[in-house]
Amino acid sequence: MANGSTSIVDFEPSRENGLQIICSNSSKKQFKFDHVFRPGSDQEAVEFEETRLEMSFAQ
Repeated sequence: MANGSTSIVDFEPSRENGLQIICSNSSKKQFKFDHVFRPGSDQEAVEFEETRLEMSFAQ
């Protein structure tokens, strides 16, 4: 990462709807969501998922 920074978020492909936060003491906290957008996701992917979610509530 730029300027000597490190990422505290770990995206594992096997965990499609989850992510890990790496804490300062090296422990890891797991979180699960309905959907997780990866760092490379573009605005079109976000809007597509938002529309799909809205349609599921409308049914």
